[in-house]
Amino acid sequence: MNAAWLFTGPEIGQKKQRIETIKQEIKKQYGEAETHTFYAYETSAFEVLNLLNSISLFAAPTFIEFRNAELIKDKTEIAELQNWVKNANADNLSFLVLESDEIAVDKKLEVAFSANQKQIFWEMFENKKQEWIRSFFNNHKMSITDEAIDTILELVENNTEALKNECRNVALFFEPGKRLEAADVENLLSHSKEETVFSLFDAMTFGNAEKTFDILNKLLLVKNFSAAQFIIGLTYCFRKVNDVQNYLKTSGEYLNDAVLRKFGITSKKAATQYQRALKRWTEHDVQQVVLLLTECDFSIRKSGQALQSSLIEITLLKIIKKQLSIVSIE
Repeated sequence: MNAAWLFTGPEIGQKKQRIETIKQEIKKQYGEAETHTFYAYETSAFEVLNLLNSISLFAAPTFIEFRNAELIKDKTEIAELQNWVKNANADNLSFLVLESDEIAVDKKLEVAFSANQKQIFWEMFENKKQEWIRSFFNNHKMSITDEAIDTILELVENNTEALKNECRNVALFFEPGKRLEAADVENLLSHSKEETVFSLFDAMTFGNAEKTFDILNKLLLVKNFSAAQFIIGLTYCFRKVNDVQNYLKTSGEYLNDAVLRKFGITSKKAATQYQRALKRWTEHDVQQVVLLLTECDFSIRKSGQALQSSLIEITLLKIIKKQLSIVSIE
């Protein structure tokens, strides 16, 4: 079997299933693996490779998921990863999956993997999601209206893993034989919905300061809230907006669904969200937003957690109001 894989694309559920299958194959052939998960924004490729190369003769297999692979840009890191992938052998009991929710990673890194070592996981088309939801509730002896299906798709994150989890929650809440209406699922999901940096970005595209800060306050109360990861996630959204802007400027094309799909924006909900963002912020605005977020991160690291809430709030308000001057703490 292979010892290295590159999995990209926005469909988290199927990607997760594929990785679980690989783990089971490793267990069957070599025994239970010691698993690790690292993120490219906080762990270097050298640290990951050091762990992969330090397997002793009688150690258990080591399986590493290295996420956010689109952030790996350093030439030396890429060269070392290329060399490891080229010489990777399952018999060495070291296994690596590079992951990204983007469609592609750095070309020099991508070419290190053969065709049978990489896969793009695309999101389901909207009509397929509708069929999947209807079938799910039919299997639980429930029926569901078209309006209720649209409500689920509006409220749930755009991947099959999230859909499966939320539909399971709905099915557990109601009795078999229930005909689900839009109000039923909206009342349940809107109260149980877990806020993320991506739902906050969505509120920002409306220019809705009240909703944005409501979501931020909920995120700040989460036990393991990380200001650094929050800023990375928000920066990711704005960089994607900038990527679309750059493409439109250089290609001369008009904004449409086909253009958005080139950047992994495939669902109706996500497409509408990014269309709002593109109308709200100009290319110059977005570049200033990224600088603003970078400065916010620097200021938080400099001043400590005591001021992180205030710094983030000031930064978000400036972005929403398009007052894009730099925040700085001396």
